[in-house]
Amino acid sequence: MVRQHRRDTDALGAEFTYRYKDVHYTKQKISEFVPNQRVVWHIEEAFRNFTEEPDEQVPEIAVRLRGRHGSARQAR
Repeated sequence: MVRQHRRDTDALGAEFTYRYKDVHYTKQKISEFVPNQRVVWHIEEAFRNFTEEPDEQVPEIAVRLRGRHGSARQAR
């Protein structure tokens, strides 16, 4: 399995990319960041070859962090 993260992913304003083989690619920017509580990624570019519209954009993904028990996702 090949997964790649490019650049910092833990600071307000940080920009990074995520790629999984030729299946999934996103370029993201952190638009809200509260350490150990909440992070919101603004999706600037996306490609997913497993959807009907591979270039369809999801504008943001918000995550509330819950410690060791995982996280809850909410797409906006």
